[in-house]
Amino acid sequence: VVGVVGLGRNTQESEKATKLLREAGLPLVNTTNSSSDLPREFPNYFGLAATDEEQTHVLGLVARQIAKDLDRPHAIVLSREDRNGDLDRYTAEQREAGR
Repeated sequence: VVGVVGLGRNTQESEKATKLLREAGLPLVNTTNSSSDLPREFPNYFGLAATDEEQTHVLGLVARQIAKDLDRPHAIVLSREDRNGDLDRYTAEQREAGR
């Protein structure tokens, strides 16, 4: 084994798995996980998807561009406050990146 491809969405296990792979000297290439934290914390993590921070930045640019032509622009962003007992980190990271 020379490396791992994949991991899926960002959950509480993502960090543990990435750490174990780092300790084993294995790189991780992920095509879908948009975590902003994993590439910062783990030199063996290579994400191909835009990070949560990159996504919210671009969404803000688009929203501002649309809003400039409106008389009274408004935006509402809905986010799940609690994780409902699952191990999801994606929603919480998106919310934090968009603040």
